Amino acid sequence: MLNFSQREVCLKDFRSRFSGGPSMSRLVFRLGVLAVLLLCLPIAFARAEHWRSPLASQTYFQIHKQVLTVEADDGATVTTFAPLPAAVVSAIGTQALDYEAFVAAYVTDDNLPTLEEALKNTDLVFSIGFDRTLSLPHRSFDPLAGSSSRVDATFPAGFAVAAVPNLYLLQFAFPPKDSWHSDLKNCGGEVLATMEARTVLLRSTNLAALMECPISQYYFWIDSYLTTDRVAPEMLSVANDFGYDLEYRQQT
Repeated sequence: MLNFSQREVCLKDFRSRFSGGPSMSRLVFRLGVLAVLLLCLPIAFARAEHWRSPLASQTYFQIHKQVLTVEADDGATVTTFAPLPAAVVSAIGTQALDYEAFVAAYVTDDNLPTLEEALKNTDLVFSIGFDRTLSLPHRSFDPLAGSSSRVDATFPAGFAVAAVPNLYLLQFAFPPKDSWHSDLKNCGGEVLATMEARTVLLRSTNLAALMECPISQYYFWIDSYLTTDRVAPEMLSVANDFGYDLEYRQQT
């Protein structure tokens, strides 16, 4: 929220421009004050995310396979990974991906007790949850923390929060596979940058095509890349009578 002094600045600016005129009615003045206050409200509430996966309401497990050392036909020693026990696989359910060294899965609340019991009877190493924190050059945020955390509240009043055309942040629900970048390209998405927390910055002129992509089942969260994502609020905190002219990397 804006503090009292910030609101006073907005109102004083309004009064200096419009008050005192004989033709201005009290009603018009009140409506004007209301409009100014609305414009001065925190910019974080100006928008909502595009999409989040139903998997966000489930618990993420990453279960590591046990390493086996076996002797090949030629007598050489080979290291491989043992499949997970059948009871664990059954408890995991269908929202899972099998990697060489581990299995990643989302488990519903109803299945949690079954999986936990199955894991008790093994020596398997596993972890629960993953760090969703998305780190941009100037700030970090949790995509599931709500709209109030999406935009830094310290941006100067009046700085417009707007979607940069055709640019999106996409967070995957599972550890990204190398082939997924090619799959996104086949669906009209060009990956411009990779980030921590399973996230990519991509360009696409057709969001609907991205949502219909075969790998869309592995998406976790999608939102527009915002004007507030690529500049630090501290950069704009110093008054400048000539305004600001910011330049960004071409096509971003």
